[in-house]
Amino acid sequence: MDILSIVWKISDSGRPSISNGALMYLKQIFNHALNKMFGKKVDSYKKPYPNILGDAGLAYFVIHYLRRTCRSLLAELKVPSHIAELCLNHKLNDVKSIYDRYDYFEERNEAFNKLMSRIIEIIK
Repeated sequence: MDILSIVWKISDSGRPSISNGALMYLKQIFNHALNKMFGKKVDSYKKPYPNILGDAGLAYFVIHYLRRTCRSLLAELKVPSHIAELCLNHKLNDVKSIYDRYDYFEERNEAFNKLMSRIIEIIK
């Protein structure tokens, strides 16, 4: 088994997607990096790094906060709830998901494009 088969999985539609295990690993890596940049002690035997992000005026956050913000912005943009959940890589946990095997790739792509435009508005 090679690393690509662990990271990537092929959906029912034949499109590659990142595996849940890989997403969890990336989340840990990003949170670890953020903690370092906020001056949090992350290694028991090392001194904390300087609070680079805090000193720049950013409030402390973890990666999950970005997911919550993303979901709230998708709702604000009137993206249908089931599409917004799929954008967060959530599974549809109702009876429809048993019968509905469509991957909503184009709809998710459209939702992400709307989100990108909204974020650009916010930061300008």
